[in-house]
Amino acid sequence: MLIRTTARSSFAKAASCISRRAYTATMAQRHVKRTTMFKVPAEHIDTVLKEYEVLRKNAKRNGEPYIVSNVSRRVLNTGSPLSEGFTIVSQSIFKNHDDHDFYDKECEAHKELKARSTEPQNALVQPSNMSVENHEQSPYWRNDRGY
Repeated sequence: MLIRTTARSSFAKAASCISRRAYTATMAQRHVKRTTMFKVPAEHIDTVLKEYEVLRKNAKRNGEPYIVSNVSRRVLNTGSPLSEGFTIVSQSIFKNHDDHDFYDKECEAHKELKARSTEPQNALVQPSNMSVENHEQSPYWRNDRGY
């Protein structure tokens, strides 16, 4: 009988731990995620990825880093028609829309990234035109889900 009680209590501990995790996950702060896709010639992919490393080090607002996360990767299936010719994907996560707007309009590190990645030798860098404003153009957009 003592074994059963111990088993129940450890199950109860595990169940409460799981429910706490679920509770904290639902209470997590919402972030702004920005995904950008680029068509960069193969010989310039490493250069653009290095520019993103510089962006991660230098992007500051009021002297403090303001980008929660930035991950930039090479697209691996560029030979597939599903890639539509895109060779780099970058996802930046911001705490709020103000930080995202700052990144778009005022961030010197982002301006530097755009200037250096669109220089004549990288003139074929083409960011995608899918954004929050025109997401409904995507064939994958489903408005019946409520978002």
